[in-house]
Amino acid sequence: YNYNNDNDDDDDDEEHEPELYKAMVLLLARCWDYTLKTEDVLELTQGNRRVALLIVIGLLQDGETYSTVLKQKQKPGEGVVGQWEHELVCHRYEKPLMLQICRLLRGFTHPTTYFTNLEEDNNGG
Repeated sequence: YNYNNDNDDDDDDEEHEPELYKAMVLLLARCWDYTLKTEDVLELTQGNRRVALLIVIGLLQDGETYSTVLKQKQKPGEGVVGQWEHELVCHRYEKPLMLQICRLLRGFTHPTTYFTNLEEDNNGG
């Protein structure tokens, strides 16, 4: 059995879209009321521990998301055209989300993240 599902070549990371994964983890964490587990992130990345860990660390490093809102700069008037502009807005992660991400990171320190139950392997075959 290969305990290491990770590939060591850097080209493997180019196949994954970490921003998409990060957005999915944020959405899932919020939808599941911040009860997401490290096993869930590993399932999302098809067992690729390196990518899963990069996602969690990336979320901790980011700590915020950005979006744009449309704001009216000038109201239309007589002989004047209304003007609108996009404004960048920063949304810091809520405290329950930061705690959730820390728990996900802590899950990577547990041995079962890296090794299967050896007793099951010995009894099963």
